[in-house]
Amino acid sequence: MKILVLSHEFPFIGGGGGRAAQDICLQLAKRGHDVIVLTAHMGEMLRYEERDGIRVIRLRSFRTQAFAASLGAMFSFVLAGVWTGYRIIHRQKPDLIHAHFAVPAGALAFILHFLTGVPYVLTTHLGDVPGGVPEKTDKWFRWIKPLTPMIWKRASRIIAVSEYTRQLALAHYPVDIGVIPNGVDAGHISLSEININEPIRLIFAGRFVPQKNPLAIIRVLAEIKDLDWRCTMLGDGALFQDVKREIELAGMQERFDLPGWVTPEVVLDKFSQSDILFMPSISEGLPVTGVQALAKGLAMVVSKIGGFLDLVEYDRNGILVDVEDHAAFVKALRRLISDPILLSQFRKASLAKSDQFKIENITEKYEAIFRELTCRHILLINSEYPPVGGGAGNASQNIAHHLAVLGNKVTVLTVNFVNLPYKDTGGIVTVYRIPALRRRPDRSGALEQLAFIASAIFLVPVLMRKIRPHVVLAFFGMPSGAVAWLIKKLYKIPYIVSLRGGDVPGFRPYDFKTFHKMIAPFLRVIWHNASAVIANSNGLHDLAKAFNPRIDIPIIPNGVDLTHRDWSPPQILSAGRIVYQKGLDLGLRALSQLKELEWAWRIAGDGPLMDGLKSLARELGIAERVAFIGWQSHEDLARSYHHSNLFLFPSRHEGMPNAVLEAMASGLPVVATRIAGSEELVVDDLTGLLVNPEDVDSLRDSLHRLLLEEKTREQMGGASRKRVEERYSWENTARQYSEILDKIER
Repeated sequence: MKILVLSHEFPFIGGGGGRAAQDICLQLAKRGHDVIVLTAHMGEMLRYEERDGIRVIRLRSFRTQAFAASLGAMFSFVLAGVWTGYRIIHRQKPDLIHAHFAVPAGALAFILHFLTGVPYVLTTHLGDVPGGVPEKTDKWFRWIKPLTPMIWKRASRIIAVSEYTRQLALAHYPVDIGVIPNGVDAGHISLSEININEPIRLIFAGRFVPQKNPLAIIRVLAEIKDLDWRCTMLGDGALFQDVKREIELAGMQERFDLPGWVTPEVVLDKFSQSDILFMPSISEGLPVTGVQALAKGLAMVVSKIGGFLDLVEYDRNGILVDVEDHAAFVKALRRLISDPILLSQFRKASLAKSDQFKIENITEKYEAIFRELTCRHILLINSEYPPVGGGAGNASQNIAHHLAVLGNKVTVLTVNFVNLPYKDTGGIVTVYRIPALRRRPDRSGALEQLAFIASAIFLVPVLMRKIRPHVVLAFFGMPSGAVAWLIKKLYKIPYIVSLRGGDVPGFRPYDFKTFHKMIAPFLRVIWHNASAVIANSNGLHDLAKAFNPRIDIPIIPNGVDLTHRDWSPPQILSAGRIVYQKGLDLGLRALSQLKELEWAWRIAGDGPLMDGLKSLARELGIAERVAFIGWQSHEDLARSYHHSNLFLFPSRHEGMPNAVLEAMASGLPVVATRIAGSEELVVDDLTGLLVNPEDVDSLRDSLHRLLLEEKTREQMGGASRKRVEERYSWENTARQYSEILDKIER
């Protein structure tokens, strides 16, 4: 993965949140991910550097102190980050953004997401939550809080570093928030290395600011001067001089070491030489210093607040004390310093607990979230999708399902009809349905297709704010291809066109000639801008190449569900729209010449020629043997296949007929016309019989043979089933689409 990390604090500036961000970045880089960090610049620091596999870019942000950032510095970080971040996203194309701190990095992530659509993950560290560090941030949040809800709402995932931080955030922002504690790569020591120092060494690490309550340390320790101890206080800040003065007033200069602001490496080294972490903080998220203290096996005397509750098991590895209870801090420290055996037990318990916070484990949790968010997201567009439409709709549903099974995230954009829900999340595929004046479930006209495009023009921007697909798969060059082309122009998302028949000039000229003349110029543009154009049969491929010979058009046939069904004679079945294209009139004329044989023909489907075909059946004297059973659900159609022993498909034109595939998968022999699609599926005299289009006599003779030869029907049915198992399944079809998608980069 390629990850853009935003954090206004990143070593060598900032506190625990910056160090936590750095540790996660280092681990992600070790795992082979490409990590780019945008952070704040200060003083003489390098504006750009590469270290340990991370690229670090520092932005001018008017930051003047390593240990604190003013509101102005944070605001300037956001302003500088918009242009730089946009350029990075445009050139480097990161898969996602990881923002540490809702303010200011979350604000920058929100803006970049709005401009580019790249999703962002937000990690909150307490100080970026209203009320988290009130003495520091309350005055800011009075002004900026109204702008922050959108930052939290638009994040693809939100992580708090402690349960305390999570609960505080939930009080202000009603969003889903998970918890992943800060981790530490501190070089865990072994139990054998735990030796109690003489004198006992206490340590504090953090900013010298009211939140950390450093003055309380001197006042507490002044009451146990009778014990033998030394204290190191690492850090700097507004209260540094006050701390020095307090130490001098207490006459304890010889017992304290105040080296000032030090590097993270020095912090860890000092921890390795200490026994007790003493932190009387007023508020904390999940302090990195606390996690580091666990890794170095330090006993902990800390405030009973925030993230310390996640780090300390009371009276096992530390003692939790109410912030205001000065006497309790004195008592806790006196107890541990006076009892080296108890102190050793606490230290060993801290070391054991530190396993929960190993940076490798923490990074694994982040990596799992990142992978979930960056798995390939496919937007499949088809104006026909079950229960609306015919074979192409069923094909798109099956391909969508099996692409999702292969690990892709799949969203479908289709047409609404009657009382279908606008959004359907019932399965592993999410379906959005938009209004398009659809009047019938089985077919649509040019006006309805134009309505689908018009509706998409208005609603696609709304949908794109909810999802960010990596690629679009458009079933039919028109109307779906037009919508895919629009998405590419607006959002730079590549698309594939899957040709299905009626969208290819030359297909069914008696129905579509005028329509094809109208859309031909648009089809050329749509095909030219597509990353791939796919046909589902050799015949459709040849028609498409005749229309545009310059485009390479691979062939991926439709698949079929290979569910076993019993053989149950005798019955002829046909399935499809009742239109001129399907040649059902030819079947009626052929069967009318076989009245002496026993047969019954069930026709599943609906269409404008229904009444005309019923009249023709009556004229031919076979109306009582022909049943028009109407439009069938997928389940009802499966039962019809199950109770048939011969499939009749006298179509005049096809792309790749799903009905023939399903019949063959059901173990049925097929009598079909020798046209594109059918002749690729049916092997003449092996899985069925092929006849020339419009040849009623040949159709009659083929039906006569199979109606009489039950054993031949059964053998051909078995061969049909075997051929489909070997060559066609939705899994194979989806895998072939997936292989083409793999070649397309955003």
